[in-house]
Amino acid sequence: MNTALPLSHRPASGFGRLASMAFMGDGGRAGAVAIEAALIIPVFVGLLIALVEIIMMFVTGIILEGAAADAARQIRTGEAQGSPDPLATFQTRLCDSLFRLVDCGDLVFDVRNFGGFTTIVVEPVPDEEGNLADPGFSLGDSGEVVIVRMSYRWNFATPCVGYLVSDNDTNSRLLLSTAVFRNEPFRFGEQ
Repeated sequence: MNTALPLSHRPASGFGRLASMAFMGDGGRAGAVAIEAALIIPVFVGLLIALVEIIMMFVTGIILEGAAADAARQIRTGEAQGSPDPLATFQTRLCDSLFRLVDCGDLVFDVRNFGGFTTIVVEPVPDEEGNLADPGFSLGDSGEVVIVRMSYRWNFATPCVGYLVSDNDTNSRLLLSTAVFRNEPFRFGEQ
């Protein structure tokens, strides 16, 4: 008994399958696949773009933390206080530490000094508009406690993601960095 199928009933493989789909049709399955792909691919690409943007926001937050620590070190060691223009020295170090990922003009910083850790009183962050309230620049002297706060508003390019993770009704999120330390015992002009 011969169980072999005739050539017309055998499944096509390779070039034969392509030829059978081209000339005999595939029963409408290619149209369904194209419609499914047209529905799935934009959603997948949108999620991928949103994921990349959220990752960039977190990387910016990490770089902001590092820049705050690096710029705060100048205050802690007295390097900024000993320079002719402490504000310019601080801003230069801060902007150099941001690797041009953040525009320094969009960065808001607040530097205040206190007599001790128990006397620290700062305005809540953020204020009604989502920014640092009343930023100042007071470096303090040797042995004083200093708090350095920095904020940067990250604007999302992906509208839906921005509204899901924003801290207010805008398409943005406020990134904050804070460093609190006691100045080292530095002296200027003495041998």
